[in-house]
Amino acid sequence: MMDRILIKNYDAAAAVTVRRIVRFDSSSPNPSVQHATAATDSSIGVSTMSGDSQPSGTPGVIASGNRVDVILLGITELEAGAAFSAGALLTADSTGRGIVAAPAAGVNNRVVGIALQPASAAGDIVQMCVNPISLQG
Repeated sequence: MMDRILIKNYDAAAAVTVRRIVRFDSSSPNPSVQHATAATDSSIGVSTMSGDSQPSGTPGVIASGNRVDVILLGITELEAGAAFSAGALLTADSTGRGIVAAPAAGVNNRVVGIALQPASAAGDIVQMCVNPISLQG
């Protein structure tokens, strides 16, 4: 069951795959999003597809310039980038998939939320609770 509390619709600054962690695109004058590509990115939520989303020719991918919904708070599905346990604090890998946040001493990581299910490998689709915070090692 998904319990999405807060969803906002943005322009996709680049092609956005659903169930991936996203961040604002800093080069755009209007708020638009793209995949987060590092644990230090200011991740804001997880992409999803709605009736307003316009997919590209690839299933599950929203083309650049089209609209994408972003779960800013609540329970949703996320694609894992590696194995992790339920309860893990999640951040983005280089393609916006969820991995465990493990900041080095004195380094900040942006945590997008908490895994509600374990992932056994990259590519698993798991439930997570989106609640972005920063975590310092």
